[in-house]
Amino acid sequence: MENLVESVKRDNTRIAEVERMTSDENNQVEEIVRSAYYFRCFRAELDYLDSFYEYIIKKVSHMNFKFNRYLDKKFIEKTHFLESLTTDNFNLLQVKAKNKNYFGFLDLSYPQQITYLSINSNCYPSWSISNVLKSITKISPRVLNEIQIFYFKINAPQFKRIMASYKHVQRININCCKLSIPSVLNFSQSLRNTKIKKLDFCSCGNSEFSDWKSNPQEFINLIQGLASIPDLKQSLQSIYVGGCCVCKNQIKDILDKYELNDVNIFT
Repeated sequence: MENLVESVKRDNTRIAEVERMTSDENNQVEEIVRSAYYFRCFRAELDYLDSFYEYIIKKVSHMNFKFNRYLDKKFIEKTHFLESLTTDNFNLLQVKAKNKNYFGFLDLSYPQQITYLSINSNCYPSWSISNVLKSITKISPRVLNEIQIFYFKINAPQFKRIMASYKHVQRININCCKLSIPSVLNFSQSLRNTKIKKLDFCSCGNSEFSDWKSNPQEFINLIQGLASIPDLKQSLQSIYVGGCCVCKNQIKDILDKYELNDVNIFT
């Protein structure tokens, strides 16, 4: 670690930060891996960090990652070590529709195994999910338990592809997204043996997104399509529709109509 300190002596702020972090190895690893800020802070000296990356690989097993719009090509080239890690939570924020660096990061540096993936465009009106769909479906086998998607426009074929790719997880959250479901979804055999227990459509139905109050048939198409999947009917335990502008009794009537009587409704 002395080489790392020496490499940034020109910047007193960085020196102070490195010295503070090196006083506690566990804290050092936790902080520098968890926060994209530290990666950006040392970005000019990334060439000096290769040995430190090797150190991280040996020391870290479960971490929380949060990366944002500051990802660039040089950073991605230096984060291949992440592929050998496992982590509990992995968050991608401010994903821009035309930022190819995100897709390169997902393809090249994504950890081999995580519990929870969150991807958020942090943009209103929402971006289409089309540009990131290939990447997030490609990495789906590495996500063990839960995926959360925020602020995207998602049409029916895209929704079906997400569901099929993540049928092995326990929870799928599609939040603050504009879902376009003009007809009843047909999943065919794509969700066979699914393990999905919880579906969360928080705020998707409000007037800023899918507007299920004015377009109730789209919500019905969604539920009818999900109810047509025998294995999902067996595995699904709850559905969350808070902020969707559809009353709980109306939702219950729709679920009962399509024989999802045992599914708990949360609003």
